[in-house]
Amino acid sequence: MKKSITHLKNKIFKKSIKYFIIIALIIAFLILISILYLSFLIKPSFYIIDDWLDWAKIAWKYFEPGVGVDAKTGLHYARIDWHRFTDWDLGVYISAIIDAEKLGLIMRDGPWGSNYRFEKVLSFLETRPITSNKLPYAQYDSTTGGVPKDIGNKTAHPSDSAKLLLALDDLRHFRPDLAPRINSIIARYNFELFAYSDYFASDDIYPFYAAQGYWAFGFTTPKLKNLEDLGDGINIDIYGEKIPKAWITSEPLILAFLENRTNNLYRIYMDKVFLVQQKRYELTGKLTAFSEGSYPAPYHYVYEWIVTGNGERWVVWSGKNINEPEVVYTKIAFAFHAIYSNRYTRILIERVLPLATEKGFLEGIMEDGRIVEVLNDKTNGMILQAARYSIFTYLNFKK
Repeated sequence: MKKSITHLKNKIFKKSIKYFIIIALIIAFLILISILYLSFLIKPSFYIIDDWLDWAKIAWKYFEPGVGVDAKTGLHYARIDWHRFTDWDLGVYISAIIDAEKLGLIMRDGPWGSNYRFEKVLSFLETRPITSNKLPYAQYDSTTGGVPKDIGNKTAHPSDSAKLLLALDDLRHFRPDLAPRINSIIARYNFELFAYSDYFASDDIYPFYAAQGYWAFGFTTPKLKNLEDLGDGINIDIYGEKIPKAWITSEPLILAFLENRTNNLYRIYMDKVFLVQQKRYELTGKLTAFSEGSYPAPYHYVYEWIVTGNGERWVVWSGKNINEPEVVYTKIAFAFHAIYSNRYTRILIERVLPLATEKGFLEGIMEDGRIVEVLNDKTNGMILQAARYSIFTYLNFKK
């Protein structure tokens, strides 16, 4: 009898161990799944600082004199092969100088330090030709500072001047000693005309970002459409995410975030825009990093719209839907990695890292494998922003 009881106890014990092991394995499996799932959630980028600094150093190479900056005038090139710039481009250059100094890539004093570079830019803004309405021209020549003949009387776009205003606002906060001079420069222009533009009434994700440039200097944008009203309340469902039926892409959402100019709803839109691109890859295998940027001839420049005002999805646009291969834009890959840092963003980074050159990062890579072999300010400028955000987020987290 005792043997039977002992045998029964041993049998129960063995079964208990077996069940315990099964339960433990299930728990371990669930923990593993949770870790993999969490790796896709939104979180700050805690990538190795040395890597981010290395990437920033490559991006800054574009802004070296004789590469993407005219060694005589100190004015930069929007593209290495196009020696002109818009107000938007000039804003990118100012931001790049600020980020480079913050990252220790340049000093404040000395040859081609930030003081020298800012002096060149501010002197230009104080003296450049402007229209009879006191507005900037659409483009300027980097080698002379003048207006190219083919521009005629064409003025800057309100969004381009907005980007310049945003950068000048950042500069006067970064360098308070320059604030009086910057304010005096702004007084030279009639930017109120741009602030009242119909551009701000468009059903587009860009104007909210642009409007903040005018707000920073006391101008109102009365025609700005509320973010809540984008798409007139109509949403497009993409992989379970509701996106306004409006002109939506990554660039302005990312810029606003990296420059600390977002708000709750704009941030929600950015998260949704990231998630639909990630989900698209997970479900279709199509690597996606939509933005605007250079494109092979005959189009030269395109906008990649995740959603259009017409309700179309995943559109490559150059005045119309051109039905051409998409581009994974290098700047968006780095920006997504700085902000979200997960398995998908690491895949993006691995895809674009080979685009590093001795003069900066190339524009992007097309879905058919072709490289967009263009070096420009906007790509390398955003990479500098991403590096600055990622490094300082990490350092603040460590405090």
